[in-house]
Amino acid sequence: MAGRPRRHGHLALACALLATLALAPAASAEPPANRIAYARLLEGGGAEIFTANPDGSDEALVPLENPAEDFAIPVWSPDHQWLLITNNLRFDGNGDLLPFRPAIVRPDGSDYRLLDVPDGPFDMYCSAWSGDGARIFCAFGGADPAIFSMRASDGGDVRRVTTPPFSEASGDVPADISPDGTQLLFIRRKPGPVPDPQPYRPERFALYAINVNGTNEREIVSWGNVQGHEIQGAHWSPDGKTIIGASPQGRLFTVSAKGGGLKYLKLGVEGFAFEPNWSPNGRRIIFGVFGPEQEDLFTADPDGSHVSRVSNTPGFENGPDWR
Repeated sequence: MAGRPRRHGHLALACALLATLALAPAASAEPPANRIAYARLLEGGGAEIFTANPDGSDEALVPLENPAEDFAIPVWSPDHQWLLITNNLRFDGNGDLLPFRPAIVRPDGSDYRLLDVPDGPFDMYCSAWSGDGARIFCAFGGADPAIFSMRASDGGDVRRVTTPPFSEASGDVPADISPDGTQLLFIRRKPGPVPDPQPYRPERFALYAINVNGTNEREIVSWGNVQGHEIQGAHWSPDGKTIIGASPQGRLFTVSAKGGGLKYLKLGVEGFAFEPNWSPNGRRIIFGVFGPEQEDLFTADPDGSHVSRVSNTPGFENGPDWR
């Protein structure tokens, strides 16, 4: 996908930066209370999906019939009954890679449903639910890179949401749905060269919002101030007033949902921060950090203080979702 190419090079980028310096099918069970979901990259390729308590205890693997793609992440459904896996690996009888497709699954691995989307492109990345859980929002790669929505139950009824203004090297990636379900937050890629080229930055990213029906597109954070590609992420606060995101320099920021008032957080942990998200009550945030020795997940107060470690493994964890 143009807005989300292969990710391994970006890990090297983060290390370089550190050298200079995280549907609505009928419910059948009570949703798990106060659990986080996240992915862990496998050394040989692909990723595993886990849930855990917010402090990292009681970690549980989510079994998948199709392995998650290298940097796929899980996204809780609004009712906390399902996990959307952004993109999954599939192979034919000859071992050749088939088009990436999203899947939904219960947190215990049951009711796994791969959404085939027969007319979809080879590269898809589905990373947000509609407010009622009936639809998901997906970045389509290929000749027509844009965001489309579709039914969460079977991948049908595909509808266009965005139309990037640049070439096919451009692309939009869904980030989050507003708490009232009316707006989609997304990250847009502007291909290079930029007026002031910098190492590792032949392109720039900006944060936008748009009505879920594709109207009233507006810029939230301007070009060059938003992290893109594999470790991108931005989310509305539970009250809908504030958005949290990350910069290309590994700094977390908050900004008014109306745009403006961008503030960088002073994190009480050293490293390159990425993929921030909110706790259900908005009193804590969760995020990843490339530290001096390893990458782990952390929580903190919304101003970056009172940091607590969530994970402490040699593996790369990303995409934390805490609903």
